[in-house]
Amino acid sequence: GYPAVGAALQATGRDIVYSCSWPAYLGGNETTKPFQAMIDAGCNSWRNWKDIQCSWKSLSGIIDHWGNFGESLMLSAGPGHWHDMDMLLIGNDCMTIDEQRTQMAIWSISASPLIMGNDLRNISVASKAILLNRDAIAVSQDPLGKMGIRHPAYTQASGSQVWSRELANGDVAVGLYNKDCQGDSDGAKNITLDFTELGFVASETIPVYDIWEQ
Repeated sequence: GYPAVGAALQATGRDIVYSCSWPAYLGGNETTKPFQAMIDAGCNSWRNWKDIQCSWKSLSGIIDHWGNFGESLMLSAGPGHWHDMDMLLIGNDCMTIDEQRTQMAIWSISASPLIMGNDLRNISVASKAILLNRDAIAVSQDPLGKMGIRHPAYTQASGSQVWSRELANGDVAVGLYNKDCQGDSDGAKNITLDFTELGFVASETIPVYDIWEQ
């Protein structure tokens, strides 16, 4: 049914974003899914996996899934066709502010569509600031369209992780993910970032810009 609907939408001649749930019905192994067929069918984005629930357990599970399959998924992501990690929970009462920032950061680095799933009539100032952060949105909408991934040195079991995405102007967006300390201020830890692992030369002076602090 997806190719038939895609062909009908394209025949209208209008600019339409076609979001497909095709891969979500094909199991959890992202390496076996026919993403090129989905692109050929006109799908602009697609839901890959489980529906997100309003909890950190659900959100972190999706992050783990993308981390595990990132190197495979990035091959079929690009301008006009994106892997959709599901809607943003930012602005809902089920998430702490740190957890909301985590979702915005990982979704932006992963080039996932940013689709709000909150009640706009009832949103805190802090949550609104995350959704309207121009720098985070700029990472999400970077024109190079290259999906970022969890660094291969880390696994799902890693309590702290580095995620990164190459940007069009030569910059690199980096997420330092303290997986173990979400919701627990006592669980904070330092993460050491080796710039050479991101393609920089050791002798370079690397300017760093904090998106949340701006």
